This record gives sequence, C-alpha cells and structure tokens, in this order.
Amino acid sequence: MSRTMTVELSTPAGLRTITNVRRLRLEATDGSRGILPGHERARLAFAAGPIELVRGPPDDERVCYLATEGGVAQLDPHGVLLVCRWASLADSLDELRQQVLARRAQRSAAEEEARALAHRHEVATRRALAGLRREVPT
Repeated sequence: MSRTMTVELSTPAGLRTITNVRRLRLEATDGSRGILPGHERARLAFAAGPIELVRGPPDDERVCYLATEGGVAQLDPHGVLLVCRWASLADSLDELRQQVLARRAQRSAAEEEARALAHRHEVATRRALAGLRREVPT
C-alpha cells in the first residue's frame, strides 16, 4: 500500500489535484477527522475551516493548509475528493488568513453590488408601471 494519497479539489473554478499527501485533518460536521492513505471508503460533510495537509517524504514533511467554504468529502483508499464552492491553499496559517479575508471582502463587494442592482431594477420597474398607469385610461 502506498504511503501517500492524492487530494482532488473540485470547485466551480475547476479541478485541482494535490499529490504526495501523507495525511490530512479536517473538521467534519460530527467532529475532527484524521485521514491517512488506505482509509476506508466514506462520505462526510465538512465545515468551513482550515484543513491541514502534510506532504512530502517522511524526513522532509511540510504542512500546508487549505481553506474552504464547507462541502463534502469522498474518501477512498487512494485519496480524497473534496467538493466545495471555494478553496485556497497556503503554506502558513497567516497566509491562509489573508486569503480568507480577501475572499470575504470580495464576496461582500459582490453582494453589495447585487443589492444595488436589484434596487435599481425595482425602481425602474415601479417607474415603468407608473408610466403604464398614466397611459391606460380608467
């Protein structure tokens, strides 16, 4: 049995493969889970939060972190498939924190823009309806 596994990350932006993963730890909805190569098949939901990945040979292990917006994980003996809306990989928790804060700011700006656009459409619809009421004799 191999001592490493692959982690496939599926987001709307595409599929990304992370190789040579020796173990990972994630926060499932029912508690923290550690996953090693050869893990039995399972499917679980995981919460948003850092996922810790340990990569590289035993004498030179590197820890990296993956931030997600929650999702589901499908485990099998050869690897893990993570399906989520967004994910970002970083070498340190500080770098990951900066990426998460940037994502939150981006989402906040997009939500504000969507609210403003919806308001403009509502005002335009009310004006059009008011114009139609004036044109139709009662």
